[in-house]
Amino acid sequence: MDGLERLAENPRVDGGVSSVLFCNPRSHAVTLFPELPAEWFEETGRSYRARRLAHDGRSWADTYPGPDAQRFGRIEVRPLSWKTIPLDELPASERDPKLVGRLDALAEEEDEPIRGFAAAAAVRRRRGTIETPHYVLSYDADSGRILSLVDRQGGRELLSGTDGLDFFSFVRERPNGLTERSRLAFYRRDLERESVDESCWQDWHAVRETATRVRRCEVARGDAWITLERELEAPGVRHLVERVTFRSADRIVELGLELDLEPDASPHSVYFAFPLAMRSGWRALFDTAGEAVFLDEDQLPGACRNWVTTESVAAIGTDDCAVALICPAAPLVQFGGFHFGPPLDAVPRDDNPLLLSWVYNNYWETNFPRVHHGRIRLRYGFVSLPSLDPAVAIDYASRFRQPSLIWPVTAGGRLRGDGLLA
Repeated sequence: MDGLERLAENPRVDGGVSSVLFCNPRSHAVTLFPELPAEWFEETGRSYRARRLAHDGRSWADTYPGPDAQRFGRIEVRPLSWKTIPLDELPASERDPKLVGRLDALAEEEDEPIRGFAAAAAVRRRRGTIETPHYVLSYDADSGRILSLVDRQGGRELLSGTDGLDFFSFVRERPNGLTERSRLAFYRRDLERESVDESCWQDWHAVRETATRVRRCEVARGDAWITLERELEAPGVRHLVERVTFRSADRIVELGLELDLEPDASPHSVYFAFPLAMRSGWRALFDTAGEAVFLDEDQLPGACRNWVTTESVAAIGTDDCAVALICPAAPLVQFGGFHFGPPLDAVPRDDNPLLLSWVYNNYWETNFPRVHHGRIRLRYGFVSLPSLDPAVAIDYASRFRQPSLIWPVTAGGRLRGDGLLA
C-alpha cells in the first residue's frame, strides 16, 4: 500500500480521486478491463485517506470494487511497468461479443408418477452454455451440474464425469459409522511399531458424499468476463457457493469458493474434485521450494505419494494434453483418485484420473482444527495446456498469483504518466 501511494505521489491528506494508477508487476504485458469503485467518482467533503479507511477500520479493498462499480474498456500495460490515466480519459466500456451465455430449452421429458398417486407430467429441461474465446462450458440450468468443458484451441473435452462427479465437485469423506466412526478406522497408533517404521495404517473403507441439491444457479456477466455461480446443499455444510469465471483476455478459468462447515469433531475431509478425460499412463507434477517435481519420478523412496503439498500449482497430463490447477491458498492435492490411507509405492495411472484439491480434514492433530469455525474463502485457477510442460504450468501459476494492481490517485497526485518499475 505504501509503495503504491508513493508511486501515485498522493499527498498524505488530499481530497477526491482524479486519476487511476495501473501497475503491472509481471514479466509480460497484460490487458485490463477495470471495474472501479463508485466512491472514487463521488464528490464528498471527506479526505481520500479518511474515506479509504472508513469501512469498519478496513481498507476499501476488502470489498473491492463494491456495489455500483463503474466499468471501463481495454487498457494495455507493458511488462514491469505502470501508467496513470485521468478518470475522464478512461476508455468507455464495450461488451466483448466473444463472451456468450445462453439457455436452450431441451425436449420435454415425462416425469414418472409416484406410486400411481399422480399423473405423469412433462418436465422441460434447460441446458446452459457459456462460450468464450478459449472454452465452451455446458451445464444443466435446473440441477446446476456442469456437463462439459471443451478446450476450443485443442478441440478436446476436458471432463470425464468419473463416479458421477462434475467440474469443481464437492466431496465429503468420512469413515463408515456402522463399523468404526473414530480415527481408529484408518490408523491405530502404536509407538513401538512406529519406532521401527512399521505401518499402523488400517485397510479402511471411506464413505464419500457429494452435493445433494442446487439452491441457486445463475450466470452474471460484465463487459470482459462471465461467471457461472451455483449455491449448493451438501452434507456437513452450512453454506457452499462456487463461482466459475471466464475472462476474454485470459486462458485461466478463475474458480471462487465460499464454504462454511457444520461444527463436527468426528473425522472427515472435504475435497473439490476435477474428473479429467485423459488416457492411462499420464504423468503429474507439482512445484515446491521453487522447483517442479514429477510425481513418483522425482520423489525419493519412502516419500509421500498419496498426497502432496504444492507451492502454487498441480498439473496432470500427457505429451499432447494437460491441465493445471493453480492453488496457492489450498496446497494439499491428490493425483489420480482418493488416496488417504496406507502409503503408496507408486500412484496408479488409470484413465480418466481425478485431480483433487484437499481443502480440509481433521484426520490428524496438526494443520487443521478438530472443529472448524468460520467461512473458508478460496481462489483457484484452472487452465488447459497443450502438454505437460513444467515451465508453462509454473508461468501460468506466477501470472495468477501476481495480479495487476489498481490504485486511486488523488487530486494532488500524479495526474498522468507512465514508466518502468524500479
